[in-house]
Parts: sequence; structure tokens; C-alpha cells
Amino acid sequence: MKKKPADKPYSLPLRCAIYARTATVKKPSENNSISHQVATCKRFARGRGWTVKRDCIFADSGHSGLTVNSALKDLMSSATIKPKPFEVLLCTSSDRIARDTGLVIRIHKMLKKYGVEIRFAEPDNCAAKGITMPKRQQEEDLAFVVRCRAAKCRGLSR
Repeated sequence: MKKKPADKPYSLPLRCAIYARTATVKKPSENNSISHQVATCKRFARGRGWTVKRDCIFADSGHSGLTVNSALKDLMSSATIKPKPFEVLLCTSSDRIARDTGLVIRIHKMLKKYGVEIRFAEPDNCAAKGITMPKRQQEEDLAFVVRCRAAKCRGLSR
């Protein structure tokens, strides 16, 4: 008796949230402005066939990266909702999430607990900083910590 081939499950494109942050209010045309970061993340998602809904874009403009700011709190709250509104958090780099490595790690672990992974949209910048981009969804926490520590730069002391 011949076995029927198993039906391949239909998979939807990954749904993404975007988080952008600047410590100073910048003009939209400036490099690293909120609009620049969001556009970079949208291009990254589009290039992979992922989707980004307008209500899943979170931004903190003029806020330090040393604390959990309001939009980041909103994003983290959204990650706990069922059904989950997104599977991936996109940022241009880890220092956009926070400047404190310990804080980035705590945020990463919390999101991972709810099935949300973090991806960085600027691999060229990350490579220049010595950050290894995630190649698998089941990224090890230790590798994430190494990337975060490598990204901690621009005049901040350890």
C-alpha cells in the first residue's frame, strides 16, 4: 500500500515589529533618525517576504538608551498578547534597543520567552562592529550577549 505524501503546512510570512530609538531628536533626513531606522527595517523585512503592520512600529525619539522607554514598554507588552501580533522584532542594531548590555539581554530573554526573536537590519554595520548576525531562529543566548557587548560603543565606558 502506497503512502500519501504528507501535505506541506501552509506557512504565512513572519510578522514583524520595529523598534527605533534616538537619544536626540533628529531631522527625518538625518542618518539614524527614527524615519531612517524604520525605513531600513521595512526594507529588511520586505526583502525576506516578512510583513510589518503600522501598529507594530514603536519609536522613542529623544530618549536615552540606558532605560526602558515608553515605546519599548509598549512593544514588550504587545509581545505578551495572544494571539501574538509579531514573531520578530527588527532593529537596526542592538544599541537601538538599549545602551546597557544587561538591559538588552533581559529584554531579549523576555521576548524569547514569548516566542519573539530579535533581528538586526544593518548587517554591514554589525559586521563592522564585530557582531555575528543570527543564522538560525534558535540563537543561543551567549552569542546574543557577545553581539550586544561588541555593539556597546560610541563613547560609553564599560
